[in-house]
Amino acid sequence: MEKPLTLENSLVWIKMLSTLEKIQLIQQLTKEIELELSATSTTSRKSLRGLWKGLHLYSAPSQTEIFRSVEISGSVRNPFQF
Repeated sequence: MEKPLTLENSLVWIKMLSTLEKIQLIQQLTKEIELELSATSTTSRKSLRGLWKGLHLYSAPSQTEIFRSVEISGSVRNPFQF
């Protein structure tokens, strides 16, 4: 009766391989894993800008905007204040 194929059973056989054969096995498995990962990583991702669009986030004021607000009001004001 054959034993079911499990990781433990496979390791018993793998340990019997020579060092060169183990390296070749690792190289083959690495190629397969890379192909599997590249196949699954092609899913489209939504841009963060698209996710943040509805949050009404405002960018920081430029130095020019800060200087203009000081010139107009005579004091430093919060440019984010409406």
